[in-house]
Amino acid sequence: ASASASPMPNATAKSEMFGEAAPDDVPPPTSSAATDAKDASSPGAENTPGGGKRKAASRTNTSRFRGVTHHCRTGRWEAHIWEQGRQVYLGGFDSEEQAALAYDIAAIKCRGQHAATNYAMSNYAQELEHIKEIT
Repeated sequence: ASASASPMPNATAKSEMFGEAAPDDVPPPTSSAATDAKDASSPGAENTPGGGKRKAASRTNTSRFRGVTHHCRTGRWEAHIWEQGRQVYLGGFDSEEQAALAYDIAAIKCRGQHAATNYAMSNYAQELEHIKEIT
């Protein structure tokens, strides 16, 4: 089979057909070292354990509330709290506000009345009374 019988024209013939530059006129790619240095210095680039590069999580996964994230696969909101060096999963919720409320209650139970919460501490008077009864 000859080259002219192939269904796809070769790159040179194709570029001539569309008025594009021939492959010989294309500048050589930049060195990978220069590209890697540029990628590492770009904001949002992180080194991964395998040595590759990845972008930081997009803003769509974050919430305006403390301890709340959006789960990209399920579309639900999740609440987490860090306690004694471990991340504790508080549950998945249909709304961002429900997840924020769950975080607040867990923070009050773990850290008391001085916990940083998403909503005003006055909203949790009942929880604070219950904690006082227990201790």
